[in-house]
Amino acid sequence: MPAPVLLCPTPISDALFCNLMTAKFLLRPILLVVLASQWIAPSVLAGSNLGITYPDHACGERPIAPERPETFETETAIKSYNAEVGAYNTAAETFVQCIQNYVDDAAEDIKVIRAKAREAVEQADP
Repeated sequence: MPAPVLLCPTPISDALFCNLMTAKFLLRPILLVVLASQWIAPSVLAGSNLGITYPDHACGERPIAPERPETFETETAIKSYNAEVGAYNTAAETFVQCIQNYVDDAAEDIKVIRAKAREAVEQADP
């Protein structure tokens, strides 16, 4: 019967180092597959370190444009419509800016997450 092949034929004092090196050797391909799968099919793998779902924007409902009348019978109707359009334009600008802030913040969150993931990989790579 042949002698068993040891993954780490080292003295006992080096056992921890050997175990870490073996773990590095075995875990690196798994880590790469997991990271790649997160980019390829994020909807399939729903794992998250956030512990919660990512928050929706808090910008409220998208403003609805006022309907333009077919005709303007009076000067008051014109002024009223112009006031509605002005209010809509202000609300739409506020909404779009809020969404842009949300997207910018999400992009910053992604940068932090990527940096933390790189840091974790570097810690696992002695």
